[in-house]
Amino acid sequence: MFFWIFPITGLASLLSYKEIKKVMPWLGTIIDSNDKIRAVVQNSLPSVAMITLNALLPFILEGEVESEELLAVR
Repeated sequence: MFFWIFPITGLASLLSYKEIKKVMPWLGTIIDSNDKIRAVVQNSLPSVAMITLNALLPFILEGEVESEELLAVR
């Protein structure tokens, strides 16, 4: 769990509206050009990214366990 905090925190900070505008100004102008896009980026994008990353966690961990089992068999 401790090692999972770093990717989650990094992803959350990169997906914030202010960080997007700071790192990629061209994307910030696209986001600012449409109110609907801005609403999705500000309200839904971070949540969807966190849910997706957390949904992938079991598959990532299962892949690591399988690779360790294969190494132990050899």
